[in-house]
Amino acid sequence: MYALESFSQLVDRGTFVNGTTIVDHPRYQFRATMIDTSRHYYPVEVILQHIDAMSYSKFNVLHWHIVDSISFPYQSIKFPEMSKQGAYSPDHVYTADDIRQIVSYAMNRGIRVIPEFDTPGHVREGYAALDPPILTTCYDSNGKPIEGVGGTGPLDVVSQISEEEQADGMEKHIYTRLKHIKTIKNIFFFFNSFSLFSNYVQLFTLYRH
Repeated sequence: MYALESFSQLVDRGTFVNGTTIVDHPRYQFRATMIDTSRHYYPVEVILQHIDAMSYSKFNVLHWHIVDSISFPYQSIKFPEMSKQGAYSPDHVYTADDIRQIVSYAMNRGIRVIPEFDTPGHVREGYAALDPPILTTCYDSNGKPIEGVGGTGPLDVVSQISEEEQADGMEKHIYTRLKHIKTIKNIFFFFNSFSLFSNYVQLFTLYRH
């Protein structure tokens, strides 16, 4: 596939190809770009154009930072209220059909799509729509609730969303924002006590329960 891409770039005026010998191989197996559709919503056609540009330079991974505390454009089947409240507008969402189209388009160009859903930090927009509430209040060093930052969220909602992603062709991926919950008292002592910095299975179990 990559060789054919190189060949296509040698074609002159759709007819001629210069006699060329290319000896090449990728230096890195993981060659990625990232788009952040939480802070800047990209229409589907723009994402497809981005994927085309990736294929020209033989990138093979699209890191899709699809949601964040700023907005929640992912239209979940299990939790539809999250995008209804968390997206910039009803027009600024990605449906299951949109995602399948993007994943299929990327796959045909040798590109994997890896989504990022932040947790337990960066979980404001969308999460507040869930009833009953699931966010844990964050406190400052004086023990007062921090206003306007939402809270920290469990992994169980995100893990269920990631199952939807897999059904749409994306890889299962949960991005833990551990550094964004440093305001919790003795968090580093707690994590070290249970070896949670290296034992993510145990960390996942704790957040589910």
